[in-house]
Amino acid sequence: MTEEEKRELRALKVAKVEDLRGWVKKRTRKIKAVWATDERLKTYVMEVARCPERHNVWEICAVVRFFELLERYEWHEKRAKLQINMQERLRHRTDDGLREIRLQPVQAFMVAVPFGIVRKVDVRGKHGERRKAVRRVIRSVVWMVPRKFGKTTLIAGFGVTEFFFGPYDAEVDVVSTTGRQAKICYNMIKLSMMDLVSREPSLQGVRLMYNRESLFYENPLDGAAQVNVFGDNPDALNGLKPSLAIEDESASMEDTPSKAGNESRNTLESGQGPREEPLSFQITTASKYVNGPFAQSLIGIKDVLAGKTQNDAMFAMLFCPDVDDREDDPATWHKCHPMLGETVQADYYEMEWLKAKDNATYINEFRTKMLNVFAVEQTKAWISTETVEKLMVDFEPMQWPLKQRGVQSPFRAMIGIDLSEKWDFTAVSLAVFRKDLNQIWVHTKYFLPDGVRVWVEPKTGAAIDGRDTDTYWKEDVQYIYRQEQAFDGEIHSAHPNKKLYRHWIETGEMELTHGTIVDYDVVAQYIFELSKRFTIDKIGYDDYKWQEFADKLARMGGSDELVAFGQTYGDFTPPTKSFELGVERGTILLAKNEVTKWCFGNAILDTDPRGNVKPMKKGQYMRIDGVITAIMACGLLFDVGHTRHNKNNFEK
Repeated sequence: MTEEEKRELRALKVAKVEDLRGWVKKRTRKIKAVWATDERLKTYVMEVARCPERHNVWEICAVVRFFELLERYEWHEKRAKLQINMQERLRHRTDDGLREIRLQPVQAFMVAVPFGIVRKVDVRGKHGERRKAVRRVIRSVVWMVPRKFGKTTLIAGFGVTEFFFGPYDAEVDVVSTTGRQAKICYNMIKLSMMDLVSREPSLQGVRLMYNRESLFYENPLDGAAQVNVFGDNPDALNGLKPSLAIEDESASMEDTPSKAGNESRNTLESGQGPREEPLSFQITTASKYVNGPFAQSLIGIKDVLAGKTQNDAMFAMLFCPDVDDREDDPATWHKCHPMLGETVQADYYEMEWLKAKDNATYINEFRTKMLNVFAVEQTKAWISTETVEKLMVDFEPMQWPLKQRGVQSPFRAMIGIDLSEKWDFTAVSLAVFRKDLNQIWVHTKYFLPDGVRVWVEPKTGAAIDGRDTDTYWKEDVQYIYRQEQAFDGEIHSAHPNKKLYRHWIETGEMELTHGTIVDYDVVAQYIFELSKRFTIDKIGYDDYKWQEFADKLARMGGSDELVAFGQTYGDFTPPTKSFELGVERGTILLAKNEVTKWCFGNAILDTDPRGNVKPMKKGQYMRIDGVITAIMACGLLFDVGHTRHNKNNFEK
């Protein structure tokens, strides 16, 4: 997205907020009728008007467009209320059994608007007489919502309502990307419908019939109705004439040599020609198909929402970030998922972000399914193992001479720390500016907790209790150990990197500490020893779960040197690019260490939607801690230059 496009979107939001606040001040007959339909409609609209910073530009455009449609047409309170009531009358399977749902204000608005906006048209009766009839204005509805929004539940509600309250020969056709998803939709519709029939007195005479993909009934007095669910197979849709067509996960339907991605929807909509009030829904989450048919159709949808083009038959609600929103900001998460804390747990996004933020396997999934933005994998190979080997030098900080008391070291240094939580290693990088060589030398020390040990015989695998840790190192020929992960007192399977870690411990490239997490006292003492040899200006850290370690450093006199180093893409972009440039020019050198080489081999460079970059690991068990801490330490040097000579507290 260009800067000009970003400026246009910012200006559009400001203009639409002003329009919305003008609309909510009005007290017209139609607006009063909307508020009378359900109090949640007013609650939602007023909240958007009062707090636009909590809502994205397209959501605000949709609310403004509702008022514009309301001004041109009429509001049918009974139709809108029927949809809300039916959604809340149905029971759905939950962990606690079958339960009715309570629509949140945003859901009530989304459900009511497509059915409540109507107009009166002239029609010809059975005997040729002309009369006025009420017809739905909106014929096409697009919802782009994040994962776990409750869309399948709402699809079931629309299907059941059309089945019982639609036209004489109502036909609901649901198309999903895969047969599995189609089956999920079908089972939910069938369960809700059969449960409703079993407990609703007015439906006691209804006898439902069903097979693997259809549910129907025929009654000479009430007519015939059916619900059909299909996978993405256009050939199976020929001959249908749905009164309600629902396409689930439209964004995941791609063009292939054998068919177009939108062929199923086109087939369904062409079959709606004979219907007096046809309605089609596209309910989807974003995907990786940035050039797919749905992603391309979004251009026209957004033009309608922005008011650039007019199409009263289409209504859309899009939940996604604004152009300046950060991926790691909880406010962004709430903007993308207004049901956060309702249909999903309040900490769901935080847990998913912690899993995705440094992992290329998950980051694109987080962007498409959680932030609801179209994104392709933006990772690329970064600094190769061969390049890292060429940059490596003999550099052992503990072999450097101690500073004389009261005398400044000629070598200024910064430290970057990435603390592990459980079972894995902590990395501490020291970046020293060699003014004599005009180079930055980086040394990284790795600390690993010994965890929970189970001693086993190599041949039988039988556990042996009571073995002493020191004995193991001396009698390695006779016994081996299996390092287990301890979590809340429960022992799990062996660590996937145990063979590598064991080798590096034996070669001295990792230092073992006691416990299931790294001993922070050992790490703090190591930093204190470094301060005896170098003038350490700053110690950069990720403030997530940092407080305990910060207290230890403070007691050693290093509190003033501590500085939080942001872990967002925006924070990492400048130091990462500078680090990359230093590597290319050969002005950044790395201390010889196989763990460091392994970390760089695991790292790829990811680009977020705003163009910022950050190293990420290729897979779940691949670590890049040594890369992150090296960039943090060098980044602090880049920020302050290499000329600071303030005495630090370690030296006092």
